[in-house]
Amino acid sequence: MKKLILLYIIVTFGYAYAGSLLVNGSFEQPEIGNEPPNHVKSWANGTIVTYKDDDVNGWDTTASDEEIEFWSADAGTPYEGNQFIELNANEVAAVYQDIPTTPGKKFHWFVAHRGRSGVDTARVLIGSPNGELTEIIQMVDDNDKWGTYQGSYLVPDGQTITRFQFEAVSTATGSKTVGNFLDGFKVGPMVEYKMDECYWLDGDDSVKDSSENGADAEAMNGARIEQNDSISYHSGYFDGDDDYLITNSNDALDFNTTMTITMWIKPLNSTDQTFIQKYESGSGWNSKSTGWILEFQEGVVFSNDILNFSIEIDGNQENVSIEPKNWADGNWHFVVVRYDDDNLTLMYDDQVSTKEVSGSVDNANTDMLIGASQNGNNVDNNFNGYMDEIKIFGVALGDDEIDMLKYNDQHQNNYTGLPRKAPICSASIKANSWELIGIPADFRKDSNTKSTVSDIFGDDMNGDYGSDWIVYRRDYSDTNNSSWYTVLDESDTLDFGRGYWLGSKLDSNWSENGASTVDYNSTYNGTQDCVSTRCVEIDLKSVSKNFEEDEDDGTGPYRYNMSGFIGKTPIDWADCRFIVMDLDGSNKEVLTPTGADDSGYANKQIWLYSPNASDANNNGYITCDDTTPGGCQLEPYKGFWIELHGSTKNKIVKLLLPQGE
Repeated sequence: MKKLILLYIIVTFGYAYAGSLLVNGSFEQPEIGNEPPNHVKSWANGTIVTYKDDDVNGWDTTASDEEIEFWSADAGTPYEGNQFIELNANEVAAVYQDIPTTPGKKFHWFVAHRGRSGVDTARVLIGSPNGELTEIIQMVDDNDKWGTYQGSYLVPDGQTITRFQFEAVSTATGSKTVGNFLDGFKVGPMVEYKMDECYWLDGDDSVKDSSENGADAEAMNGARIEQNDSISYHSGYFDGDDDYLITNSNDALDFNTTMTITMWIKPLNSTDQTFIQKYESGSGWNSKSTGWILEFQEGVVFSNDILNFSIEIDGNQENVSIEPKNWADGNWHFVVVRYDDDNLTLMYDDQVSTKEVSGSVDNANTDMLIGASQNGNNVDNNFNGYMDEIKIFGVALGDDEIDMLKYNDQHQNNYTGLPRKAPICSASIKANSWELIGIPADFRKDSNTKSTVSDIFGDDMNGDYGSDWIVYRRDYSDTNNSSWYTVLDESDTLDFGRGYWLGSKLDSNWSENGASTVDYNSTYNGTQDCVSTRCVEIDLKSVSKNFEEDEDDGTGPYRYNMSGFIGKTPIDWADCRFIVMDLDGSNKEVLTPTGADDSGYANKQIWLYSPNASDANNNGYITCDDTTPGGCQLEPYKGFWIELHGSTKNKIVKLLLPQGE
């Protein structure tokens, strides 16, 4: 790509911004106490006010008086920021925001809700402003804490504007105009690389996209994870020679008239280098280039160094650039690209450059590269340094959303504001002890080159197998409810989702580097049954005898499954689900642990082996369920017991596990 010497303007964050944005999701504007605009009415010494919706950035109301009621932190505790709203001001109505969207794309959304005087209920509706809105979920919360709600939405064909609307259903007082607080509304990234994996494998989809759209990337030529220098937990390191990441063409990376890209970079030199691109140069004299590219261009004799973003819009190349301060100074820098069909904006820390431009993005039908650019068959302009927290949105975020996203990145939160769970990359076992373990990997893939006892443990465990350390499996009878332990050979294959006993005479620290990461490919992805962005299904062994119907042969009425957690970040047991169906796949039910208990299929309680815990029983187990105060978690590298009951005879039973953060 040719170097571009451009005029630019520099301003600071917080400037007035117009355009089609996702704005004011945490209701920080107007700021109570700062005029204009003038509020309509006020209460509680001016800490609660109403504004006309024309004076509220981003939001409208269906109320006949056009008023929206704002509360400050002096009147109550916000979910985030300094303000929140009460859903209805003076009458029963709805508040909504219309956002430009691209048909066929899947969005993640998030909002916080709280009761005012007790338990209040509101509902989330999504759809076309000119068509029917669909109720997605009802939010039910007491007044003691904020509840959080999130989900995915697939934009239908032809729907270029999507309305997110919130309506009161009921309140503790019986008056719909008194209650239902809202805060923290967000639309999530189309693609997000947290770079929190424990390792990357060359040519493998080990760089995970945590969004709904599954645009996993491949690490090329030794691009690796860095665990000691990052914005949040881990980052990606690029040597500037030949390594980069590549994401195969994914329509989640195509845009219409709005987009936002955010990332953290720590460059180590000032040579020409590319950070991210989905760009294809025209090959003929009359052919057009397509796509977009963010790069650093080293200055020559008559020009200075610039950070430049180039994008093809309606057949024209549009550019916006900055002369970046403190480049390659050993510090992390926050970079934002935003296009909203009125302005193209580039931000670098507190520097901002913007250019007026409108039109549709000319998307490139090519792969996306991170850390390099591709010109024909050549990959060059390799980046040297660190990158972290790359997020790509299909909407143009407002300034307050960008500020909140930056804050969340720096405080190891998800974009929702909820704390992120740290990745766990290894496990340990003390000498002369046993551990009930799970293997955080997927052994169902043909591409998995590591699956045996020797593959997983052989390079980590101290001593010789069979004398210094050993692995046992739990096996089950098909004719009765009996089960037993089987000692494994080093060449025996480990099974996906199964728990094992690992015993050792020596202290050891182990991990499963080299085994395939988990393929979260459940058929329930994108539904309310999968509470995360993606889920995975693990087979459980049903009972062979129902003692209410069959004779008692002494093997007991239950089937205890020794299962293993396969993820790398903890998940809540309350977010897991039992899938129960007939052998032919009919009469399928998806149940919470409590629901499975109530239906007679399983015990809602799980058993976790922790012999040294203060609350462990004489056998070394602690127990918890999906209603345990303080939570009940499945943890990486740990196994657990699940109890299935007689009614699972002649049933297929699976466990649905959400993907961790």
